[in-house]
Amino acid sequence: MRKFHSATLPDEIFYERIAVLSPLRRLILGIAISAVGNGLVLPFMMVYLHTIRGYSISTAGFFMAFMGLSSILTSPFMGSAIDRIGARPVMLLGMLGSALGYGALTYAVEPPLILLCLFVAASSGSALWPAQNAMLAFMSPDRERTFGMQFAFLNLGIGIGGIIAALTIGTPTENSFHLLYVGDALTFLLNLVIAWNIRVPKNPDGSEKHSIKSEGSWKDVLTDRIALRVWVFALIAVLFGYSQLEAGFTSFSAFVAKVPTRDLALAYTGNTLLIAIFQMKFVSWVRPMKRSHALALATSLWAISWIITGSAKFWPSIWILIFAQMIFAIGEMVWSPIQPALINSLAPDHLRGRYNSFFGATWQTGLILGPVIAGSLLGHGTGTSWILVVTGGSMFATLLALMLVRVLPAKINSGTIAE
Repeated sequence: MRKFHSATLPDEIFYERIAVLSPLRRLILGIAISAVGNGLVLPFMMVYLHTIRGYSISTAGFFMAFMGLSSILTSPFMGSAIDRIGARPVMLLGMLGSALGYGALTYAVEPPLILLCLFVAASSGSALWPAQNAMLAFMSPDRERTFGMQFAFLNLGIGIGGIIAALTIGTPTENSFHLLYVGDALTFLLNLVIAWNIRVPKNPDGSEKHSIKSEGSWKDVLTDRIALRVWVFALIAVLFGYSQLEAGFTSFSAFVAKVPTRDLALAYTGNTLLIAIFQMKFVSWVRPMKRSHALALATSLWAISWIITGSAKFWPSIWILIFAQMIFAIGEMVWSPIQPALINSLAPDHLRGRYNSFFGATWQTGLILGPVIAGSLLGHGTGTSWILVVTGGSMFATLLALMLVRVLPAKINSGTIAE
């Protein structure tokens, strides 16, 4: 039977605890540094594969979908590994693999080698992100605020990377893209050095908190009906929200709205810097809301963002795209502290790795289907159809979020944490 306690800490107590929890601070710092690398390449994967490597938009979408397929196939093994050997070693392995995958992609030209690099990068990501989330959940004195802080620093890093990319990319050339991908790899290696000796807090008996119970298995996760309902919502939200940021938004802006490639980094920078500045304020603002209502608000804002993006087809301007990305960012600031905290409220400690990997599969599935949707619609020049699909999908996610109020236990839905 689950017990509940309030997750709310006064601001001064939370920041006092953060101040003395140097491992937690270092973990978030490392996430921010590797996020700089993400910002270097985030807007450009489709553009790189199409413009520099010469593949069609549809084929580039297939490559990105392959990343998602690789992630979802390896994710169950990574979740089990987190629960069995601990979050820390899996996290470090994910950092090393990400550095190798993205660094080698710089020199990959033929499809087999590109697929190999993407497989290494994607499977490493399926290890890294659930392990980092599990570490944060184990170490956090206040999960919603900690996940909000993580997201703020994550976006600060992406914003800095976006600025560097905008200054580097200029006229797209093979050498300029090489610099971006090598830089991305180096940030993962630096994160590896920072996180090398971070340890999970220990239980009173001296064992690490990731120690598992022998009866824990994937069956426990897959038969959790509440988690399954939340998973379906998260999948739809990611599929028509986050998964469209890189594949759909970039392609629509560059090939339908005809906005210069270099300017795309500015739109992402506006998004990320807004989050870096205001995320912690939003944590306080959304805390009194029911979690289901907050998630519905997030996906509604994403739908509005896509409508604004679509208007750039008729009034091509980087300022319209920046405004659209800032609206999307407001939705992200509502989403980011709520969704991972909700997942970790549903997860018992001995299954935390599996639960985080299970919900990580929503991102991975989105990476499979999202680029396919974007590539098939935008590859045939039907930008209006893409806008209608992603807007309608985001609104459907809003409906699913509102329906969660019927299945979530009241204490979890109101923002308390389950143990």
